[in-house]
Amino acid sequence: MKTTDIQTRPIRHFNEPNVRGHIFACFLAYRAIWELRRRLSSILTRDPETNQCEAGSLADIWRELGTVSVAKLEARGKVYTKLSQISDPVKKILTLCEVPSLNEVASE
Repeated sequence: MKTTDIQTRPIRHFNEPNVRGHIFACFLAYRAIWELRRRLSSILTRDPETNQCEAGSLADIWRELGTVSVAKLEARGKVYTKLSQISDPVKKILTLCEVPSLNEVASE
């Protein structure tokens, strides 16, 4: 894994709890990326002929997922929810990651 995937940089800690916390955060980020790559392997596998994959890279996936937004407004005891338009590539990514329906998530 490249450090650019989790945007790491040198950080200096001067006591044991901070060092332990930093190591935990790094491990958690590594594990999340490992799990994403496992779940998205079908769209991250490169075609031997074109040397391209359906999703591009994890950075491309992050950008695609960044287009999803949920807005919630509560007024006079009523809750209004607005879900952004979700593109087909994002739908596929969310399905492969086993994310529940965004309509269900938005209504919570």
